Amino acid sequence: MTLILLTIISISALLAPMGCIMLWHRYNYFHDGLVHACLFSGVLSYFLDLPQIFSMMIVATIFATLVFILKFYSNKNAVVSLVSSAFLATSIILASKLNERTLFDSMLFGDIFMIEWHSFYLVLGMLVVIFILLWKYLDQIVLMSVDQSIAKISNAPVHFIEFFILLILALIIAVSIKLIGAFLI
Repeated sequence: MTLILLTIISISALLAPMGCIMLWHRYNYFHDGLVHACLFSGVLSYFLDLPQIFSMMIVATIFATLVFILKFYSNKNAVVSLVSSAFLATSIILASKLNERTLFDSMLFGDIFMIEWHSFYLVLGMLVVIFILLWKYLDQIVLMSVDQSIAKISNAPVHFIEFFILLILALIIAVSIKLIGAFLI
């Protein structure tokens, strides 16, 4: 029970600052879109016989990369919706070929009572990395949130930081989905 509580507190500590940063950068639907897109990871893990957490991390990385690349061509939230819908439609089409439904049940509802120490250490490691990166880049992140033009003039690596924020948030959400389920994210 202590392990579950520690893991939930660590996930909350991870998602709180990253959620604020996403709102500052106006990625309002990123969490929802990624949760929908991660249903594709269930199909991917079934067909490629991968562990579910690895397939979630692969899908989260692809999702963050596509959103970052396509945001230059359209509104950020429209891009999130488009990429999410593409992943969701693909997963529905491929899931019709599956005989197994328990895979999606574990993704939607999570395995909170099956949390093991390695999962806690993964979340704790992510927490340490996030706080170190926030400590190092917080002034540039806030400057980017206020005005990206000013951030570019002050030689902040705007695109690198924005992509890295999207990637870190996507990986945090992927790990959180595996532990506590998509409905609680």
